[in-house]
Amino acid sequence: MKIVHASINHSPTDDRILFREALSLNKRYENISIIGVGHKEEIQFHDEIKLITILKNNLFNMIANIKTVIKNESPDILHIHDPFLLPIANKFQKSGVKIIYDVHENHYLTFKLFSKRKSFLKNIFASILRLLEKYYSKKVDSIITVTPKLNKYFLQFNPNTYEIRNYPNANTFEKNEDEKLTEEINNFKQNDLLIIYVGQISIKRNLHLAILTTKRLRELNFKIKFLAIGSGEKSDIYFYKFFENNYADFFKLLPAIPHQNIQQVLKQSDIGWAVLPYEDNFLFSFPNKIFEYMSARIPFISSNLYYVKKIADDTNSGIIVEELIADDIAEKIANYILDNKLQQLGENGKKYFESEYNWNSQEVILFEIYSNLF
Repeated sequence: MKIVHASINHSPTDDRILFREALSLNKRYENISIIGVGHKEEIQFHDEIKLITILKNNLFNMIANIKTVIKNESPDILHIHDPFLLPIANKFQKSGVKIIYDVHENHYLTFKLFSKRKSFLKNIFASILRLLEKYYSKKVDSIITVTPKLNKYFLQFNPNTYEIRNYPNANTFEKNEDEKLTEEINNFKQNDLLIIYVGQISIKRNLHLAILTTKRLRELNFKIKFLAIGSGEKSDIYFYKFFENNYADFFKLLPAIPHQNIQQVLKQSDIGWAVLPYEDNFLFSFPNKIFEYMSARIPFISSNLYYVKKIADDTNSGIIVEELIADDIAEKIANYILDNKLQQLGENGKKYFESEYNWNSQEVILFEIYSNLF
């Protein structure tokens, strides 16, 4: 049995694709490859999983290159992670390959939010993308979604639709820590509290609000700092480098780190930042970060997103803010610090991570999907 995962939006080491799905599948299947994009072409291995990186360039070149690699890999199961790959997946399906379409997010809304094209072009392309996704979703063998709302939407087109959430896989937590990384964070944090964000560095994700919130807390005489770790578009990185230069005493920006080291960083932190804007594609999302924060025994702070609010209410492991104003968020955090409630929130989160919000529960669904293909 040959399994190939393919994406033109993600690297072969994407946490969902490699560190959740592929590592789980590797327990039952021996021949697994992941095709993704990066800044140089290369072939590597993680355990026994083959990681094939094609050069990240224009969309049509990437699709053509991935098609060639898929053909060379000769899969029995092709597990795709982007709507742009649906047409070529359909061609492989006609030759007997089983197709799984893995929907990481609402691509229509995400494209409209993050595309840098003019509004009218953005709306046209987003609409074409949605029609393409709807047409081919009826043809694939199975669909995997990440939220109840997405699951309900795709069930309209394909009865073999399942929901697999991005809960952390505790088996991937690195036991051998990166000592240099630990030292760098400790030198920055010193004896202060630390707000942490690990993920995409983007203006659209409100990180400037975290900086202003930290600034306000320091004005209220709280010893606290903010650390952001991740990669992003050059314009977004330059934007936050400007903040780092001006607020170096309490804000630090570090490049992306290996997935295995995220837990190490989180354990050095005190609050996890997940305050996303009230945009359509975020309102009904499950940000991966909140579960990572819970797994590391630190509380999360989030905007009032539908699913996140429910988790916060059910588990008492996070702080929900209504208004996305630095002064208001700072005041709410300050109250929790003064009442010594941060540690208890973190303990609650860890308990629910171990009992419910972990990858083991999702792995079972993944195995079921693969078993039903033949």
